Amino acid sequence: MSVKSDMERSASAFLSIVWPVISVHNYKLIQMENVIDSNFAKDLDMRAGIDAWIKAPRGILGVATRIQIIEKGKDPWDSYTIRHERDTGASTEYVKRWTAIKDDFLYPQATVQAYLSSWKGPILSVGISLTRDIYKCIEEGQYDKRRNVNANFIVVYWSVMREKNRIVAKHINEIFPNISYSLPPIVIIPEPPIDMGSIFI
Repeated sequence: MSVKSDMERSASAFLSIVWPVISVHNYKLIQMENVIDSNFAKDLDMRAGIDAWIKAPRGILGVATRIQIIEKGKDPWDSYTIRHERDTGASTEYVKRWTAIKDDFLYPQATVQAYLSSWKGPILSVGISLTRDIYKCIEEGQYDKRRNVNANFIVVYWSVMREKNRIVAKHINEIFPNISYSLPPIVIIPEPPIDMGSIFI
């Protein structure tokens, strides 16, 4: 299966299986493939790591998503996995995300990782955290490493994050509690009166 078709399958599973579990009624998910400007959507995905936008009453959030399928009879990893190094030497999400966080570039505020028993579900477990909290754990050395056929991954366990008092939520509004509220009224601050005499001094 190609990388493109795998990404499409992952996006479809997130929309149909994971999103109904983590969302609340007044949130809307906007996936990158639904953005009219495909080049812009590609840049958001490849450069900023944003897979989708969450539109809520008070604002919009960028989100990174990852779905992993767990073999029958095995337990979900309950962790965030981040590609750290590729055998090809190509840049990874770890490098791109760290660069964005440190240099104040655009990056997803939230990261969602879900474990499914198959691409059709059901969902076994899901975690949602602030992306900066995940990378703070990495900076502090609170992670493990895992290897697959062509890359090394950093693994940040949800249990470790909770021990460090960092939130691992099951619903998106648990890490952004204020975004569900209606916008406050705009307060107009009056300009101070101008002393016309001082202008011509």
